[in-house]
Amino acid sequence: MIEKFEIEMEIDTGACVSVIHIDDYNKYLRHIEMQKDTKCLKVVTGDRVNVVGAILVNVEINCNSWKLKLYVLDGDQTFTPLLGRNWLDVCAPNWRNIVGELKCLNSLDKFNFEKYSQLFSKSNNSTIRDYTAEIYLTDEAYPIFSKPYPVPYGLRKKVEDELEKMCKEGVLVPVSRSSNKRANSNK
Repeated sequence: MIEKFEIEMEIDTGACVSVIHIDDYNKYLRHIEMQKDTKCLKVVTGDRVNVVGAILVNVEINCNSWKLKLYVLDGDQTFTPLLGRNWLDVCAPNWRNIVGELKCLNSLDKFNFEKYSQLFSKSNNSTIRDYTAEIYLTDEAYPIFSKPYPVPYGLRKKVEDELEKMCKEGVLVPVSRSSNKRANSNK
């Protein structure tokens, strides 16, 4: 419960703070004065989001209550409010241990890995060789280009080593630039 309203939130361990869209703020929480906040927030693609401000809200979970900061964002698309790490650290201090202990999803529990063991073997390179695939696009299809995700400095060597290994195994083929060829959709 946030300020006596049952507002459904999505737990997002990748979000450093908890956020709500301006439309939801206006619907449920406009009675709380918003404070200007200069926090710079970015989405996973690196694009900045428009932080309108922040509010302090009363949060109640399992008969425990806290006064926590909630950031209000504006944008073209509404979204489910996100419960980020700033709230998780307060409301469920052990969350990192709990998340780390999750070993598999329920849907994978019944999967017969032994039957398909060669597909999941780390020593077996299951790359499909000597096969060419063709993809035909409609005239309305267009490529979407985005800048690459930044690799944290501490992981760069491991990433470079893995990419080099995958190139040697033939899983990846290095290219100098993307292709702009389009297949003829009338074939």
